[in-house]
Parts: sequence; C-alpha cells; structure tokens
Amino acid sequence: MTDLLPRMTVAALVVLAAASPGALAQEATAAIAPPPVRSMDAPAGFEALIGLIEGALGRPLAEDERTRCEDAARRASAALRERDLMFLHAVADLLRLSPEQLTAMAPSGGIGGAAFERELRPRIESALGRRLGPRERERIRAVDAERRQWIAPLRDALARELAEAIDAEAARLRPLLPHAGF
Repeated sequence: MTDLLPRMTVAALVVLAAASPGALAQEATAAIAPPPVRSMDAPAGFEALIGLIEGALGRPLAEDERTRCEDAARRASAALRERDLMFLHAVADLLRLSPEQLTAMAPSGGIGGAAFERELRPRIESALGRRLGPRERERIRAVDAERRQWIAPLRDALARELAEAIDAEAARLRPLLPHAGF
C-alpha cells in the first residue's frame, strides 16, 4: 500500500508509528488531515456498544465495567481513524483528489467496504463528473482489502479487552463490533 500513498503521507505515518500513543500522535494525525467522524466518536456510539454488550450479557454493566469498555472502545476508535485516514489518502492519491476533498465526502458511519460502494463512490463520481473506471475500482478494492485485513486483528483485540473487562468470552462479543462501528 505504501506505493499508493503520497510520500508526505508515508512520512507522516512514520511519525505516527514512532510516536507514543499520546499528544504527539494526535497532533501528527490532525496535521495530516481531519479524519472522518466514525459512529464511535460520539457518546451515542459508545452507548450503542454498551447497549449491545448489555443485551448479549442480559444484564446492565457495572460502572467499572462500563468505564473499561468505553476506554477500550476509545483506543480502538482512534486506531480505526488512523487506518481510515490512510485509506482516504491512498484513494485520494489514486484519483488525484486532495485528501481534504475526499475527507469532506466521507460518510460518518465508515468509509470502506459497503459504505464506500453505497455512499462514498457515488460522491466521488459526482465530484469527478465521471464514473470510476474498472482499474480505479480494482485498486480501491485492493486498498480496502488491506484496510480490512488490518481491522480484523483490531476487532479481535478489542473483543478480548472487552471480554476481560466484563468477564465474558471474546467470541461472544466480536460479532457485535461491526454493528457498533468497528
């Protein structure tokens, strides 16, 4: 995927990778371009995740469980924003759009897979004044497949962290995550 990313983006991602998960990483991410808003960024998104977990457990979460689950979800959401940003930069480079243009077109509920086909691709085609060609669609699918490969272990790690927080099985929680924006 790095051959698809602009050199500036690669340099910025190196800074992100080297930074501790603190203010430096947040500043570097913000300097590249504002990421799309994911459903988990809003308090309502956390409430949706908590509701799904409570439904699966058949009981409300204790306050400490809720706090640990929200903290885990915030960390995972930040990691997803980074991957979404990389995806947007790669697609912008492929289509010769600025990352800011593409970010402005991005739907709030996610950018890859079905969301790309359903919402983002029509917006891109409208902005370009043409349909995406077969090669462009194939390259975007390849970048999205790489993004999804990266997200799968993140979901597994989040499910394990949530399971540990509430003393449940990760396998029981993992299927809930895509419904909550992961």
